[in-house]
Amino acid sequence: MIATANPDWPEWAERLLDWLHEGKSVLSFCEQPGAPGRRTIYDLRGRNPEFDAQFALTAVRSSNAL
Repeated sequence: MIATANPDWPEWAERLLDWLHEGKSVLSFCEQPGAPGRRTIYDLRGRNPEFDAQFALTAVRSSNAL
């Protein structure tokens, strides 16, 4: 896991960051049973600067690893 647990985040948020860290896409995460839609993810990014920063950092790191 790359993110620190945050009680203000939904249950799926850390799973999403781990998913992205593995080089997988947001879209493929959203296709998993029980996962939120993309709109929900981007709404959380807009409401929560800490999650947004973790999301952006994870996306950059995973794209650099490829």
